[in-house]
Amino acid sequence: MAIKRDPYKIMDIPPVATDAEIKTAYRKKSKIYHSDESPASKSLLDQKMGELVEAYNIISDEEKRKEYDNSPHFQIRRSRKNRAKKTTKLSSAPIKGKPTFKNSSSLLDKIKEIFMGPKKKLDTVEYNPKEADIHFSLGVSLCDNPKFLDQAPNAFRKSVSYDPDHVDSYFNLGIVYYRLGQWSDSLGAFQQVLSLEKDDQTSKMLINLLRDE
Repeated sequence: MAIKRDPYKIMDIPPVATDAEIKTAYRKKSKIYHSDESPASKSLLDQKMGELVEAYNIISDEEKRKEYDNSPHFQIRRSRKNRAKKTTKLSSAPIKGKPTFKNSSSLLDKIKEIFMGPKKKLDTVEYNPKEADIHFSLGVSLCDNPKFLDQAPNAFRKSVSYDPDHVDSYFNLGIVYYRLGQWSDSLGAFQQVLSLEKDDQTSKMLINLLRDE
C-alpha cells in the first residue's frame, strides 16, 4: 500500500477514531474543499479533495484500515535494541530537570505511579538504565490495552528521565502520540530518535508520512 501522507493526519483524526468519527471528519473536510468562496484556489482545493477521498477510502474500509494499521513501521518496539556502549563513561550524577525517587519501590508501586503519579517528586534523577528498562516494559504493557493507551506516555517519559539515551522509549512515545492523534508530539519524539540514531529508517519514514501539507 503506497501512501504519501498518513490518512489519519490528512483527516485530522487519531488512529483510535471510531467509524462514526471518521465519517464526521470526512463530511467536515469535504465541505471545506467544496467551498466556492475561493474560486481562484479551485485547483488546490481539488487536489486536497482528492487526497481526502484517498485517505477516507483507506480508513473507512475495514480490511484496508487493518492492513494499514498493522504496517510494521507502526508497531511499538517491545524490547530494547542492543546498542554499542558509549566510549565515555556515564556517571551517576543527577540529571538536572528530571524527577527522582529516593526510595526503591516495588513493581506494584511503579504501576501505581503511572496512574497516580509519584508519591514525591524532587528536582533531579540519577542515571539508572535498569530503572529505565522497567518503565519501558510498563509502557509496552500499557500499549497492549487500548483503555490504558493514554497512560503509556507517562511510562516512556519516566524511562527517558532515567536514561536520556533510551532510543526505543522515544520511538514508542512517537507511536503512542501518533495513535492518540497528537501529531506534533509524535514528530518531536521521532526527531529525538534521529538525534540519537541518525540512521533509524523507520523514524525517517514516519516523519515523512506525518509531514504537513
